[in-house]
Amino acid sequence: GGGCALAGPLLSLVGVNGGGVHLVGDSSSGKSLAQLIGASVWGDPGVFAASWDMTKGGLEIEAASRNDTLLSLDEIKRADPRRVQEMAYALANGQGKGTMTREREGRAKLHWRLLTLSSGERSLSEHAAIGGNPAHAGAELRMVDVNAGTRTHRAFDELHGMTGEDFHRALTVATVKHFGHMGVAFVERLTSGDERDGLLKAFAKVRGQFAVESAQAGRVADRFAVIALAGEMAIAYGLLPWPAGTSLVDSLQLYREWLERVGNGNAEDRQILAGITSFI
Repeated sequence: GGGCALAGPLLSLVGVNGGGVHLVGDSSSGKSLAQLIGASVWGDPGVFAASWDMTKGGLEIEAASRNDTLLSLDEIKRADPRRVQEMAYALANGQGKGTMTREREGRAKLHWRLLTLSSGERSLSEHAAIGGNPAHAGAELRMVDVNAGTRTHRAFDELHGMTGEDFHRALTVATVKHFGHMGVAFVERLTSGDERDGLLKAFAKVRGQFAVESAQAGRVADRFAVIALAGEMAIAYGLLPWPAGTSLVDSLQLYREWLERVGNGNAEDRQILAGITSFI
């Protein structure tokens, strides 16, 4: 959650497109808590977080208002299943449609570049299937599934000696009290020096650790690599109290889990075969 939230300001600096991470797990697995923590990096989670329950135009306005930060969207089941894949494309592409106002004046297109942290009990393609839409590989790559119910403690690996209930309560209370600090501190450090060249080198080094055999896997590797880099920078800045390397190890693990789930091959081929199989 934290790495995903902090990656927003880095995207344009390292040349990575926007996209999303979709936390999949049943209710009470800790997905919402992970989103609360992510949103608290930038503001009051109660105000800063958004919902899938809106039109595509509304989603574009929400995304543009959070440019270079994080768009947190809860409960994918609230999205219109017939439009949800299209919305995932729009969020990743970073550009809305120009519209006409009532007075027939052209309204400028909205632009944004950010990561979306989404959650739900179903994956994006499972939700789209409810509306009768076949799974679209491109949409899946733009909003990549992360299993949030299969870690040691559902969505979390480590509870720091607390029970699940106490851990959940402590962090929930903390996000209500302390929010909007880390994002600002991160950007201040990022902009205080001329780190652009160093940043590109650092990103290339991190990205080199993600094994890729197809352009499609490359798109997902880019996203996990920029999340890893953001986390490692926050550790180096003293903003995250983790040992160096923690963010990279976690991001690599999530990427490998994704690869194991989908294979490193071509996602379209896989879905054509899946379609034929279900037809037979």
